[in-house]
Amino acid sequence: MEESITAFTIAVRLSGRNVWALYDHGLALVAAGSVTEAREIAAELDARALLEPVPALARTLGPLCAEPPNPDGIFHLLDLWYEQRGFWLVMLAVDPALGWLREDPRCTDLIARVRIPVGP
Repeated sequence: MEESITAFTIAVRLSGRNVWALYDHGLALVAAGSVTEAREIAAELDARALLEPVPALARTLGPLCAEPPNPDGIFHLLDLWYEQRGFWLVMLAVDPALGWLREDPRCTDLIARVRIPVGP
């Protein structure tokens, strides 16, 4: 986990604080239990969203870092991302980083709306 966080720290720096690099860094921090640092990244993404386009998926970091995590906020943003035709929604059924979402029945509904084929 430490190597992942180091790699994402470098990616954030080299990318000029690209929103996807920040999001991935934040997810790694949450997985490592460094929620306070992840909240700082989430706050930056939310602030930037007021001034520039920030994909709704990247903004799910904020509700994920809430104490306790806010699934309603996460799915509100995922619905927004669906409306924005977020490209990564096609990976919702298989992306390991999004596995925590699949436990919620709203995820099944979203997968159906995106028309993701699931299974053989």
